[in-house]
Amino acid sequence: MIAPLERRLQLITGKGGTGKTTLTAALGLAHAARGKRPLLVELGHRASLARVLGVPAIDHEIREVLPGVHATNLQVHHATHALVRRALPARVTARLLRSAPIRTFLDAAPGVGEVATLDRIRSFVDETDFDPIIVDGDATGHTRMLFALHGVLAGLGVGGPIAGLLDRASGIFADAGVAAVHLAALPTSLAIEETVELWTEIRAGERVALGHVLLDRVEGREARDLATSVLEAAERDADARMASAIALLRVDRERWERAHVLRDRLAKRGMSPRAIDEIDGVVDLSSLRRIGRDLLEDAS
Repeated sequence: MIAPLERRLQLITGKGGTGKTTLTAALGLAHAARGKRPLLVELGHRASLARVLGVPAIDHEIREVLPGVHATNLQVHHATHALVRRALPARVTARLLRSAPIRTFLDAAPGVGEVATLDRIRSFVDETDFDPIIVDGDATGHTRMLFALHGVLAGLGVGGPIAGLLDRASGIFADAGVAAVHLAALPTSLAIEETVELWTEIRAGERVALGHVLLDRVEGREARDLATSVLEAAERDADARMASAIALLRVDRERWERAHVLRDRLAKRGMSPRAIDEIDGVVDLSSLRRIGRDLLEDAS
């Protein structure tokens, strides 16, 4: 079985602020450093990947943004129009897409954007040689809807070409030999509870190959050991002026211990957690490469 972080198609989801875009960028840089040809895919409304990578704005055209790293912004209206072009004869498509009301309907109709998004991701897998393709996914609510769409439409009795199209598109995330969906989370009790709930829900659906839980902003053991040494020394020589510093060091140590207790809890549930060290200072290409390298080395 191919390791989840090495699979051809990967999607990273999680609540807002859990580092999804940072992890997408880090993995892309790490794979490029290993001689692979990654494609980073951000969903149209997110548009934060360029800022994280420090490159000009990324549009719907695939382009190389850094040496060996390609990126695209998957805009729903482009994906929807591409879907129509593939599904209908060219003469019909041209006439439909010239109509402003039809274009408005396609952009606004419930479920159409999600189907088009999945179909466009599938086209990256089927029609390009990028490897891996890493999708900077939406927050968990939208991801739930994306993966539940197949069941919802089936429950409504939707069949024919639409059902077949959705089967092909959504099925790309079911093959554990090709795909992996990673859940990004912060090491807090509430965030872990929500992550466990989402993992359990996705696994029960049996249409998604789960990868890892990526725990962001976890201090490494070296940082913990250093903080412990400083704390012990401060406590031995403590005076009133050191009280606030000692209190902060204790908070840091307790936070580290809680984070690793939560990581162990995820591991016992078979959720394959990977901890990402907290970055001191500005996130730059050097720190992104280190995060990605550590993740790939940890997974190998």
